[in-house]
Amino acid sequence: MTEERPLDPRSAGSRRTGASATRRGVLALAATTALAGCNAVDSDLLDGDIRSSDPPTLDSAALRDLAAADPPSVPRTAPVEIPDSYVEKGVARARDLLGSVPAPFDADEIPNGAIRRRLGDRYDRADESVAAVGDAESLLETTADLRHAREEARAVAAAWRAIDGDLTLDAVRASGEELWAALNRFRYRWDYLGTDPVAALVVHAVVEKRLRTATLYVERAVGRRQTTRDDALAVGERAGHLESARAALADAALVYEPFQKSRDSRSVRSGFVRAVEALASFVGDRRRRLPDGDPQTPSSYVTGDVNETPVGYAIGELARELSFSSELRERDPDRYATSLLAGYGRLTRLRAFESLRERVAADEHVTVESAADARALRQRAVEAISSGRERATHPHLNRWELSTAASVVRYADDRLGRLRDDESVDADSVARELGEYVRAAAVARAVPETSEDVASLVRRSVGAGSGTDP
Repeated sequence: MTEERPLDPRSAGSRRTGASATRRGVLALAATTALAGCNAVDSDLLDGDIRSSDPPTLDSAALRDLAAADPPSVPRTAPVEIPDSYVEKGVARARDLLGSVPAPFDADEIPNGAIRRRLGDRYDRADESVAAVGDAESLLETTADLRHAREEARAVAAAWRAIDGDLTLDAVRASGEELWAALNRFRYRWDYLGTDPVAALVVHAVVEKRLRTATLYVERAVGRRQTTRDDALAVGERAGHLESARAALADAALVYEPFQKSRDSRSVRSGFVRAVEALASFVGDRRRRLPDGDPQTPSSYVTGDVNETPVGYAIGELARELSFSSELRERDPDRYATSLLAGYGRLTRLRAFESLRERVAADEHVTVESAADARALRQRAVEAISSGRERATHPHLNRWELSTAASVVRYADDRLGRLRDDESVDADSVARELGEYVRAAAVARAVPETSEDVASLVRRSVGAGSGTDP
């Protein structure tokens, strides 16, 4: 692997692409070096075109079986304490809302059969959502589940009030205006405070995300330009949006409060702005140095033919993600932390993309001849994600991207899990799904180095120079 200099816009440059040709018909990454665990390509196969007109067939039942293995899970976390009492209070709120509704409904209570069925279905969904709160692996993600449960419960309760009482759409809009005022009050007192810059980065990214959610849902509730029905279900839906906004605002205040109360906190706003500008410059320059190509034709990025192979699909998907604008919104207020994490994610994918190109150039990949080969691809992804999750350095920052890699594995699992047990499939036909495992592994392996570089950049920009990421 090519040695890489510390993160600095002046040092941005492309990594080696290699000149050795890949063998036609590659269907997966090999396991020499970081991809250990898979046998090398048979030397006899390397003498010719290994993608024959008759690709190997794989047992569908075996593929379904490997996809049914426990998926990796990397819940996002934040370096702040979220009391159990906060969740308990929110669940009690949702249950009180559902308790105000006389479900199951009968024809005397709701004569309109269509509305009765729809509201009954929504009540069932709300009840399930409330029961599921607490299933998430982190309290931060639990708050997101709680927000959804509160929204569903409020939508049902408000719709019933519109049927049985006097709740109107105008009344819901009026309460939305009050919530606008609460949002503005929070924004007025919120500043980019922190003790450790990296911890502050994660916390303020959560605050920014929750504020955007709250703003979006208030707009949905009070918007007068939106075409809407003026019936009980519409009243309930908009009231549910307001409940979601209230919950999101409460989440933002919860994670921000420790920073606001700490006597050691100081403003990191200007440092975040400098860090975004530096990261945007570095990432943009590095992106421009990549070879031109077409994400629909992965072979255009390498020497050799990797089209319709797992590694090819992985390269193409990463190239597609990197084809979006590299501009980070460093001058957009209330988005500095989000912009930094966007740059962090882009740099992670750049490194993943470059690493796959290097492995193709070095012929470090093999064909998938059996379900066992496919299982090895998945196992490498799971191991790379687990390894990143277990690292003690920058755990919260690592999880930001590892969580995405884990979701890619789960997506591929779901796709393979839909295969019919009684059929065999050509390896080519599942190359895209296997490519998701390759992509997830490459991203996960790039996370630790990128986290270290971004953390160092943020600390230098803020001027801290020291500190510990909780």
